[in-house]
Amino acid sequence: MTDSSVTDGSEAAPAGGRNLSRLYELAPQMRLYHRLNVTQVWEPFVMRMTVPNVDSERVNTDAFGWRYTIGPDERVMTSQSVARDEPLDLFFGGSFGFGVGATSDAMALPSRVSQLTGRQR
Repeated sequence: MTDSSVTDGSEAAPAGGRNLSRLYELAPQMRLYHRLNVTQVWEPFVMRMTVPNVDSERVNTDAFGWRYTIGPDERVMTSQSVARDEPLDLFFGGSFGFGVGATSDAMALPSRVSQLTGRQR
């Protein structure tokens, strides 16, 4: 899924019909997050997940819908890029853990923690 397939350019409000023009003017990345919220997929025992294989300037997800983590030295980490025997740190939660509002994958919470601790996982 590319950025253009999750953004349609409309100002349709996902939150109660409000006009979001001002929000999108101040934080343009929120347009993509609103579209991602509408296109989430249902996973048994998990509930909702972000759409898998999102490829955009601001948000990227792997085949499972997990957001990319950008670690030290700009290493891009996904569930598929980590070796089976390599320790893996996972963040669970809702919008905060996913990084809704972050301007890029590198600015989402898991990436920031990885960059600050120097952990490559």
